[in-house]
Amino acid sequence: MDIGSSNLDTVHAVEMALLKDSEMICENPLCDVRFPQTGMAISPKRFCCDKCKQQASLIKRAAALLVPLGKERAWEIIFESMRETVIEVAEVVDEVSQAMRKEI
Repeated sequence: MDIGSSNLDTVHAVEMALLKDSEMICENPLCDVRFPQTGMAISPKRFCCDKCKQQASLIKRAAALLVPLGKERAWEIIFESMRETVIEVAEVVDEVSQAMRKEI
């Protein structure tokens, strides 16, 4: 048997791998959805949906930025970010309510 034939056999074996019948739990730490495993054994599905995959990626990237700063500074940044978001939402709500009053 030559090397080319061996490689082709390996590729075919991977393509024909059986699907796992086990139930998985979404790997997003904010989600606890259970779903049937539909990926191939070589690369199993880890998230229940694209949104969970994106959230988990965002958490991982944010952690990589915040952990080296220490708990205190990381929490300061998180709370400051939340405060700015709350202020922005309050401003939008105020603008909408003012616009609605003008229409009435």
